[in-house]
Amino acid sequence: MNWDDLSRMVKDEKKAGNSVVSLIDKLHLERNCMTLLLANNLDEMDNDEKTLPVDKVEVDLALSAHANVQRWYELKKKQESK
Repeated sequence: MNWDDLSRMVKDEKKAGNSVVSLIDKLHLERNCMTLLLANNLDEMDNDEKTLPVDKVEVDLALSAHANVQRWYELKKKQESK
């Protein structure tokens, strides 16, 4: 599948209300990344809490979930030390 088809498919799924695809903020396929909209404990939140701002987290598609989390915490730790 080429990038244009994938981008179109993501847009179509967002319009259809796909809850997983709705977590995707932007695709950066030329860099092999995407930005996800993440919040803590979505399952435990009520509807009012789900309208609160979420964190935008860039995920490297070449890395595992564990490696992405490790990279994210390292970046956060560096920012907090500055």
